[in-house]
Amino acid sequence: MSTASCAPATAVTQRRVTPFLAGFRRGWSIECEARQLRRTGLAWHQPQRPQRLACRAKKGFGSGSAKSKKRSASRLSDDDPDWIKVATLSDFPAGGRPTLPVILKDKSAIVLYRVDDDVYCSDANSTAFKFPLVDAKLLERNGGPAVEVPLDGTVYDLDTGRVLEWCPKNNPIRLLLGSLKSKSEPEPLKVYPTRISEDGTIYARFAPLS
Repeated sequence: MSTASCAPATAVTQRRVTPFLAGFRRGWSIECEARQLRRTGLAWHQPQRPQRLACRAKKGFGSGSAKSKKRSASRLSDDDPDWIKVATLSDFPAGGRPTLPVILKDKSAIVLYRVDDDVYCSDANSTAFKFPLVDAKLLERNGGPAVEVPLDGTVYDLDTGRVLEWCPKNNPIRLLLGSLKSKSEPEPLKVYPTRISEDGTIYARFAPLS
């Protein structure tokens, strides 16, 4: 479509729209890459069942509820089949983006977030508009890590998945998006517990603790 057939837009609006369009294109590019790898039989951070390793336990299981479900190290087993290898610390580029997209064997997608020596895990897309979180901004809220969706500005607690801010109307694009979700209840993000072995292997658990 030629630009002549589009409604005129101010320079300010164009500058605000461009990053969001780039985010959409990046999300689509990641999905296309994953499909190509699956067609060629190659693995892209392909998860594996963990072996017996000495691991350090990290934050508790977050099912998307407002209250975090903490677990103790005594409830973990090194050969627990529910713990799935999803990546290694070396998969995060040195000095690069602190987020890492991962495609699981069931073709579902997650995102890992590296915060200092910890790694957090969530579903790959936001809950309001299903926007890819691979380019999400890491924040500190209420003394803990949080993530902000680039498109609509929703902020989630990475420990629990709880919504800390739902579709704020703080720019022209978000004003429209926030209006569309003004009557919707905030929907928590699904987050998953992780642990890291001594060799830097990252495991995630996708089943609730029994």
